[in-house]
Amino acid sequence: MPPRKADRKANRLPKTWSYEDIQELRRKEAAYLQGRQRPDHWPQDIQLDSQVKAWMRPLRVLGWEQGLRNQSSVYVSPARPDGQPPFVLYHKKRVYEKVPKKYKVQKKERMNSEIPPKDEWPEWLPRTWVFGRQRTGSHIQTAYWPSRKDPKTFYWSRERVEEVVAQSKVGEGSGGAMKSMLGKTAPCGKKRSVECDREKAVLLQDTQLALA
Repeated sequence: MPPRKADRKANRLPKTWSYEDIQELRRKEAAYLQGRQRPDHWPQDIQLDSQVKAWMRPLRVLGWEQGLRNQSSVYVSPARPDGQPPFVLYHKKRVYEKVPKKYKVQKKERMNSEIPPKDEWPEWLPRTWVFGRQRTGSHIQTAYWPSRKDPKTFYWSRERVEEVVAQSKVGEGSGGAMKSMLGKTAPCGKKRSVECDREKAVLLQDTQLALA
């Protein structure tokens, strides 16, 4: 799907994460993984997995854990009250069959999920931006916002973000000369938006050439 300039249909900001939010989540996750201990009720051939999938995090409060059996990830239930061996499952779907609905991260709930779409901050994304999930048609995918104050303006891809950032740097370059030159132009007034945009594009190009 080609990236869009911005989705003007969005009036409310969904759950988003800033750079500081992601760093805090990573600190908490590292502290959790460091303090984990292998549960006594686990079968002997299962060891702790050093990495835990994001969708498993809400299930920790229920006693579920992620382990390794023969180099494959498995999901182990808490000790069962009837004394039977714990459930050892290989698939997310099977785990969700065993837990209450409120702990499941379903597709329709992903928009405002407490689990970020990325566990690490993208190295190419400015730290003043935020990211989260946005709906496009029947799909939900990662989107990027320059500011939480403007939920209508967001971008779908790294390429579009880098393009917007580059344009903003051009506008701020040469000691604000371009901004000063653009600021001296008259507003479009009652002109049609297409004509106005064309004039702005020509002015921007001329200003860039003047500053080159």
